[in-house]
Amino acid sequence: MNNDPLAQLRDIRLPLEPDWWPLAFGWWIVAALTLAGLIALVYLMVQAYRARRPIRAVKQLMQELFDEHSSGNLTDIALVHASNTLLKRLLVVALGVNSLAKASSTHWLEALDKIAASSDFTQGPGQILGLQRFNPTSTADIAKLKQLLVALMAKVHPTKTKLHLSQNESPLNSAPTDQQGSAHD
Repeated sequence: MNNDPLAQLRDIRLPLEPDWWPLAFGWWIVAALTLAGLIALVYLMVQAYRARRPIRAVKQLMQELFDEHSSGNLTDIALVHASNTLLKRLLVVALGVNSLAKASSTHWLEALDKIAASSDFTQGPGQILGLQRFNPTSTADIAKLKQLLVALMAKVHPTKTKLHLSQNESPLNSAPTDQQGSAHD
């Protein structure tokens, strides 16, 4: 007989290495938060894409107007009227800048200048979009107007344009009133 007690012991077995599955509870939380973040990001991207749809449509329609003009199917004044109508519809109907619904002449041109961050509509070739377009002797520089409108459309944003116009709006006819509502004593 063998008197060695160590010989009766079994061989040493190393424990199994931890497997990656099933995940620990913390990893499930990280996975859920990552999935929720991705879903939120996709939702916001789709919303932004949809909000810019009217701007893309107006850009395309303006390009079609300029193409018709260059092919001779549209006169200069007809192009000016059509582009002014497109701008008005974009700003008032699509973007909801209701303060411009009845704007014309100087107020309209000033609003376009605010959006474009220039003075090309009140003092430059963009003046044709005001009352000048109704003057039969007025002429439009279509090349400069096209550049001006393309630059304007690049600055139009679905939410920032309305906010920018409402912040910069100054009431023209409002005067400070006292307790009784009269403007002056």
